[in-house]
Amino acid sequence: MRSQNRAALPILVASMEAWIHQLLALLALPEYGLSTLFLIAFVSATLLPMGSEPALFGLIKLNPELFWPAVLVATAGNTLGGAASWGMGYASHQLVDKYRHSNTHLRALDYLRDGGASTTLNCGYGHGFSVREVLRMVERVSGKALKVEESPRRAGDPPSLVAKADRIRAVLGWEPRLDDLETIVRTQLEWEYRLQREPGLQRN
Repeated sequence: MRSQNRAALPILVASMEAWIHQLLALLALPEYGLSTLFLIAFVSATLLPMGSEPALFGLIKLNPELFWPAVLVATAGNTLGGAASWGMGYASHQLVDKYRHSNTHLRALDYLRDGGASTTLNCGYGHGFSVREVLRMVERVSGKALKVEESPRRAGDPPSLVAKADRIRAVLGWEPRLDDLETIVRTQLEWEYRLQREPGLQRN
């Protein structure tokens, strides 16, 4: 293993040297130098723990006439990179906070911490609704009549399918919060109406 690491080290060093030479070549070109400096400053403030000062000093050394433009571009890159980094951190915090307040996720973590074996747990209501019941509820909630065409059942279609959730109830004490057909239909219709008003929204 050590011999493999030693063999890979010269390759890594050579790659880094080639990358540095290429970077310096870009910085030496006024038409690319400022954009390259902005990219380095932006990345330094977000993804990679590196500093943009060497690139700034290098650009000024190669192109002294770009002193103030280089300072302004580096400042803008660092500022925007910091804002992007803050935004990513805020989004991550919101995501973690969302799951932190979910009792089911906390119970699942407690179950695993207490030595529970890995398992598959199905989330479901334990009972179902017929197609006709769903259609009638859609008409009731929307206030609009649906054009329904009934046809014979396709070959192989099961008469009914119901999600069995006995195991997750027993292991985690989970219960569905929206176990109501009217609520399910109403919230789904509200989401569809919102998508029509705001086409830019992404579908989940």
